[in-house]
Order: sequence, then structure tokens, then C-alpha cells
Amino acid sequence: MSAAIELQLAEQHTAELRKKAADEQRQHDTDKLASVRAELRTKRAELHKVEGNHKRQNEQRARIQSKLNQVLLEIDESWRQRPVVADIPLLHDPEVIAWKRDHKRLEDERDKLIEQRNSVPQVDLMAAVRLAKEVESLEYSEGNLLNKLTNSFGTEPTNKLFFK
Repeated sequence: MSAAIELQLAEQHTAELRKKAADEQRQHDTDKLASVRAELRTKRAELHKVEGNHKRQNEQRARIQSKLNQVLLEIDESWRQRPVVADIPLLHDPEVIAWKRDHKRLEDERDKLIEQRNSVPQVDLMAAVRLAKEVESLEYSEGNLLNKLTNSFGTEPTNKLFFK
């Protein structure tokens, strides 16, 4: 009988060790999930900011380009309305002086708009792609940890955001 009791005690001890190990693993996975979720919130916020910046920069660039296109049309029209005598050095002809002044103003405005358009900062697209991949990887980790903690492998996903 003593061998049977020893076997029973050994099995109880083994079961307790397994339960303790399972509890420790569950706590580790829970801590890891909390960490992943915190990092995911941070990365999503960063990505949202980058996407917003990219959108605003594109809109700003498009507004400037639209103005530039208008000025380019005006320059083209100015060339069509150029006085015939503009090639002749008539220094005091009021029509030539007015045309040159107006045309110079249009060219200056064009140059200013080109400089503005080129000075609009651009989002580092490669960094944005890397950030999006980090978010995606964290979403996978979150989904896997959720599935592991709820013992739902092979069942309906528990993280609907992850499984788009």
C-alpha cells in the first residue's frame, strides 16, 4: 500500500507542478499581452500621426501646385499678349514697360510657388511602411496571445481588429 500512496503523492506533486507552470505561463502571457497592447497603442498613434502629416503635406502640395498651374497659364497668356515691339529696345514705351513689369511679377510668383512647393516637408515613406509593418506584427502578436489565453486556437478569432 505504501507504493500506491507514494505513486499517488508523486502524481499529485506532478499535477501541482504542472498547474504552477501553467499558471506561471498564463501570467507571463498576460503580462506579454499587456506589453504588446501598450506598444501597439503607441505605434498606432505614431502611424495615425504620420498618416495625418502625409495627408496634410499632400494637400498643401496640391494647393500650391494648383496656384502654380494657374500662374503658368497666366504666363503663357502673357506671352501671347506680348507687344510686338517688345523685342525692340524701346526703353520708354509704356506698353512694353507695363508688359515687362506684369510678366516679371508673374515669373516671380511662379518662382516663389515652386520654392514653396519644394519646401513642403515630405514624410519618410520607408519609415512609414516600417511603422505600418510594426503595427501589423504587433496585431499578429496580440491575436496570437489572445487566442492562447482563451484557448481558442482553431476557433473563431477573438481579435476582430487583427483578422481583417
